[in-house]
Amino acid sequence: MGIRGASGLAKDLGTGVSAVVVGTDTASLAESVAAYGLNKVYRLEHPLLKGFQPDAWIAGLEWLCKQIAPKIVLISHAFVGREVAPRLAYRLNTELTTDCTALKIDLADKGLVRTKPIYGGNAVAIVKTEGSPQIVTVRKGIFEPAEPAAAKSEVASMAPPFADSVI
Repeated sequence: MGIRGASGLAKDLGTGVSAVVVGTDTASLAESVAAYGLNKVYRLEHPLLKGFQPDAWIAGLEWLCKQIAPKIVLISHAFVGREVAPRLAYRLNTELTTDCTALKIDLADKGLVRTKPIYGGNAVAIVKTEGSPQIVTVRKGIFEPAEPAAAKSEVASMAPPFADSVI
C-alpha cells in the first residue's frame, strides 16, 4: 500500500520507510514486501492477531508505534484501515486525517500536508496538523505502484506483549 508514495515522503523528510505486516505466519508476506527495498519490514505477530481482530490489531499497532516512534503512519482507507486508524490515533493521542487523495511534505517546516475531499466530493480540503505521529488513511490508487528493488529490506519480528484479555 503506497510504498512509492511513502518513499517520496520519507525522502523529503530525510528519514527511512518501514512497513508493517500484522497477523500470524507472516514470513512469506513480509518477504514479498521486503522485495521493495524499504529500510525495514516489521512482522507484528501474536496468536491473537490471527484473522482480523480489531482490538488486538489496535493494541499491537499501538505497542509497535510506541517502540519505533514513526513520524507518519499511512493506512489504507479500506475496511481494515477505517476500523483501525481512528482508534489507533486516539490511543496515540494524535490527529487523524481520513480519505486522503494527495500527500506532500511542506519543505519549510517538514509538516505533512494532506488533501482530501469534503462535502461529498464537491470541495477539497488541504489540511496540516501538529502532533506525532501524523496518521492518515489514503485512498487506493493515489500512489503509483512501486517496483521491486535490487536490495531487500531488513525484516524484524516483533511480538506485542499482550494477554487474551486484549480482545
